[in-house]
Amino acid sequence: IRDYLSKKLNVSKVLILPEEKNDTTGHIDGMLSWINDETIVINNYFHDNVFKEKILKILKNETNCEIIELP
Repeated sequence: IRDYLSKKLNVSKVLILPEEKNDTTGHIDGMLSWINDETIVINNYFHDNVFKEKILKILKNETNCEIIELP
């Protein structure tokens, strides 16, 4: 799926993040947002630290971006 999306979207990398529990929209904009090529803002998920750590691990392993947690 990543290769297919990369070709269709003409991008070098596609990240697939786990689904947030009780999510009804399937949109990532409630989880995080790219501010620019080097900065990602992420919801701090104070209510679900396990989920937050999964997201942070993927972002840290797959990007070189600064990650800023917002409440």
